Amino acid sequence: MGLTDEIPGFREAANEEQFIRSAAFLPVTESICGIEVLPLTLAHFTMLEIARNPFVVGGNPVPEDIASFLWAVSPRYKPNAPFRRWWFVADLRDLDAEKVTAGIEAYMEDAFLDSPGGGKSDDALPTSSYAASLVDIIASEYCWSRSDILKMPFKEVFQYIKRMQKRANPKAPLFNKKSDKVKSEFLQARNA
Repeated sequence: MGLTDEIPGFREAANEEQFIRSAAFLPVTESICGIEVLPLTLAHFTMLEIARNPFVVGGNPVPEDIASFLWAVSPRYKPNAPFRRWWFVADLRDLDAEKVTAGIEAYMEDAFLDSPGGGKSDDALPTSSYAASLVDIIASEYCWSRSDILKMPFKEVFQYIKRMQKRANPKAPLFNKKSDKVKSEFLQARNA
């Protein structure tokens, strides 16, 4: 019996991580508080970043930000379709903003489950966008097209990056956000 077997909630967190990773490769939609959404892709992220949506760039979201976020990741989304967008937003009017905000935050947390840690750059200003960085990493390794990478769910992209990191350095530690958090909290409480 190892240490992780005695940590309450560890096995559940590890199973949740594995479920999220495996489900990322299935052609299914997701749900935020009963609202059907697509898995977050680099294209969605970039669109929301350009729109300065607080769920992507930080800040306190207001109801309009919630609606914009959900519209951007909706399977019903179509650019330049104001009437379609109006109907979509009208369907959101009875939702609890706090619950939906928490749902979007959980959706984002799951999308970035395997994202590499953010290190500080020596550059005063970035020299490329986040999208360019991820497309470069994936395309240079797998030779996939920019278009294919933009449509790929983050849950897939970050797993591929983890595999590249492990291939480049088999001894490099790779972290698991949910189960490592449970383990860390347990160890801190035990050592207190």
